[in-house]
Amino acid sequence: MIRQITLINFMSHEHTVLDLSGGVNVLIGPNNCGKSAVVEALRAVCENSRGHYMIRHGEKEARVILETGEGDTIEWRRRKKGSSYVINGEPVHRGRVPDKLGAMLRMQKVEVKDGGGSFDFHLGEQKAPIFLIDQPGSKVATFFASASDAHYLVQMQEQHRQNVRERKNLHATLQERITRDEATFKKYKPLAGIEKKLVSLREGRDELASAFKTSVQLKTQLQELAEKQARLARLQQSGQVLEKLQAPPDLYPVGHLARQTGSLDRMGRDLQLQKQRFSLLEVLEKPPEMEDLSELKQKLLDLVRHADQVKQIRLQLTELDGKLEECRDRLRHYASQQTTCPHCHRPWSEEELLELLEKGESHDA
Repeated sequence: MIRQITLINFMSHEHTVLDLSGGVNVLIGPNNCGKSAVVEALRAVCENSRGHYMIRHGEKEARVILETGEGDTIEWRRRKKGSSYVINGEPVHRGRVPDKLGAMLRMQKVEVKDGGGSFDFHLGEQKAPIFLIDQPGSKVATFFASASDAHYLVQMQEQHRQNVRERKNLHATLQERITRDEATFKKYKPLAGIEKKLVSLREGRDELASAFKTSVQLKTQLQELAEKQARLARLQQSGQVLEKLQAPPDLYPVGHLARQTGSLDRMGRDLQLQKQRFSLLEVLEKPPEMEDLSELKQKLLDLVRHADQVKQIRLQLTELDGKLEECRDRLRHYASQQTTCPHCHRPWSEEELLELLEKGESHDA
């Protein structure tokens, strides 16, 4: 029994594989789709048909591969110069039909006794009538008298009748099932409207859930608004109270006082140092008189001159301290008016600005 047919470059088939099932297999399709080529391929394998028409246009050879249920593989190849067979992987009978091919495919012809010819009831022509239907009764009788397998045809006819009866019963059963299904469909027909309502209700539920979520957010915003309004009311009350207060007095510049205080501190430290020196000098004995005092006088004059220079330097330092304090006052005033650096726009404080000034650095450094 043939289980699979493979056509490679055979007529219109480039590469077609047909898996056959047990029983009757029917090929259906539009015209010129290659149905007759399948029958022609079986005929070519069984009869080793001649002709280049079977080779697909532009190809060098056509191949037909048949696989049977018994595990046999028959491959037929047609080239322009001839044909060949390969059975189960081994090349056999190049140029003619192998003797065992008919038995392997179970497609033998029925030989008429006494050399009266043969009948091929497996393959028929596309436009020819059904097997033996157009032959005279004598020929039909000859076939049934000669065919040892004629009873299989009768069995096939009986099987066909049985199949027809089963198909009719199945058709009636399916028709009854269709009637029941139509009644069921009619019963459940309102489900379409119910489904639409469910979809509408689900959409409404989603809208309600979204509205609820929005209402919760609005409630939170209302609470925040109420808190801000209460805070605004308290600030307005504080503002009304502060409006009745007088402005604070202007602070007198204390830079000069700070300079005087610093000078007094330095003078106090100098005085304390002089007292310590004087206490140390009191315990000393009077130095002996020196015969040559010119050198000492010169040193005293130098000390006096140096003392005058120190005094002048101290006066200059005092003036510079005063200018520095004035600069600090201006910087404090500038820092109170300008809260961020004009270069890097970073916030600063009075202390930070004074510290940078003393270090000689810029704020963006």
